[in-house]
Amino acid sequence: GLYSQYLNQLFESTHLTLGLRYDRFSGIGAQLSPRLGLVQTLSEHHNLKLLYGESFRAPTESELNLVNNTDILGNPDLKPETVQSWELIWVAQWTKTALSLGYFENHFKDAIAKISTGVSTSTGDPVKYENTSQDPIKGFEFELSHELNEQWLLRTTLTHINEKPEESFREASQLASFMVNYQQGRWNANLISYFHSRRKMATGGINNERLNLHSYWQLIGKLNYQLTPGWQAFIQAKNIS
Repeated sequence: GLYSQYLNQLFESTHLTLGLRYDRFSGIGAQLSPRLGLVQTLSEHHNLKLLYGESFRAPTESELNLVNNTDILGNPDLKPETVQSWELIWVAQWTKTALSLGYFENHFKDAIAKISTGVSTSTGDPVKYENTSQDPIKGFEFELSHELNEQWLLRTTLTHINEKPEESFREASQLASFMVNYQQGRWNANLISYFHSRRKMATGGINNERLNLHSYWQLIGKLNYQLTPGWQAFIQAKNIS
């Protein structure tokens, strides 16, 4: 892989970033992936970002050559999948508060997905990795952080996917997080909660038979103490609830 990047200030309040990446995988193929970032300063506290990028993913060894499996079959003829991503982000920042709101779209080409073989066996309907057309993913992202004082920091994020491919039924459409952080001398403590909305899971190896999974919150806590400039100790608890 090779990567090159070019930065330029087009105008006093306009910044441009261009990138180009070359990937080559033995026996699979090569891909050129361009990237672009345009940042426009609107005022002292407000910026607008327009981002475009292309990504390249070669099929994994299991997607290519998985055999002797009753549920999933590999496909040695798979082509790499690519995705084109657009993002438009408004960013606002003050002394103690930062806020961003963005809209994103991901468009796929030769997406690698599990497709039913249509052959029923005693263990179900096996699926096979195939290159297929896939609907785009579209949604919004929101992030807010606020420093109450020198000790307390609050941060929250929210992602809402309002359009996604049918193949992505395993993924949640709403994601959120909330963090409270406390810093005093050598002590630091935080609580972080994550939210995932309802999803579905394929059962019996058949994508058409799906089980609804409930939404859930996960809570993580961490207490950290700086013993010396080079040593620290911490205790962490995951999935507290």
